[in-house]
Amino acid sequence: MSSTVYKYKLEQPFLATDIEVPYPATPLSVAIQDNDICVWFLVDPEGHKIKVKLIALPTGVGLPEAEEIRRCLGVCHLDKIIGEGVFTKIEKAVEVYHVFELMQE
Repeated sequence: MSSTVYKYKLEQPFLATDIEVPYPATPLSVAIQDNDICVWFLVDPEGHKIKVKLIALPTGVGLPEAEEIRRCLGVCHLDKIIGEGVFTKIEKAVEVYHVFELMQE
């Protein structure tokens, strides 16, 4: 068995998303890359595919009622520009996202 690190981008952070990963898949980290929330897994590229259900939620936002958390994979910080102008300073706000693996149905 060989192991390789694969990256998966969460396209819609507020929605629970199924991604297919080769088994076994060990989550390594969560981070922002090119303004996208990404999760890296250590996988066996030859392994059979399994579905992993992920969701990223900002601090203060509740988990959808139908979902049950399996584990937290990590936290990441996303810079958002909230105001800018020709003669004004760029204002930024930081959103903190928590990425969860959810139980499969």
